[in-house]
Amino acid sequence: MIPPYADEAIEMRLGFQAGVIDSAEIIAWADSRILEYDYDDDLASVSLASKVPASEMVSLLSRVSHAGDEWPAMRRVLARMYDAIVEDRSLAHGLTTFLERFWVRHNYEVPEDMSFIIAVEDEFLLAMDGVYGDVESSTDSLIDELAKYKK
Repeated sequence: MIPPYADEAIEMRLGFQAGVIDSAEIIAWADSRILEYDYDDDLASVSLASKVPASEMVSLLSRVSHAGDEWPAMRRVLARMYDAIVEDRSLAHGLTTFLERFWVRHNYEVPEDMSFIIAVEDEFLLAMDGVYGDVESSTDSLIDELAKYKK
């Protein structure tokens, strides 16, 4: 049975991996779901994970979200990424690295609205090396793409 909060758990996992959601937010989310729904041992493990390594947090969230739909959750994470990068433009390259890994993990296929992810990290690396473009323009372009996910 798919828990009713599986898609939210995916958002928590992806956002954590991207660096736009922290452990405190995840634990607060898990605590609220424990109060709202029937007991779930996997969710309780997330709730108690305040001092676990990042890899363990990802693993715990994966158990809760194993059957959810990753695409809608990723769209919500892209909106969170927009907020983060607008607040701190220095996050741009780290976010592009996350997006590259996401794209690769999905066998180089993403929905059409996420096609900007394709090779976005390459653009940053070329700009950082002074080969093509500049980091400011690449950051502006990333912000423009992420803005599409804000509602």
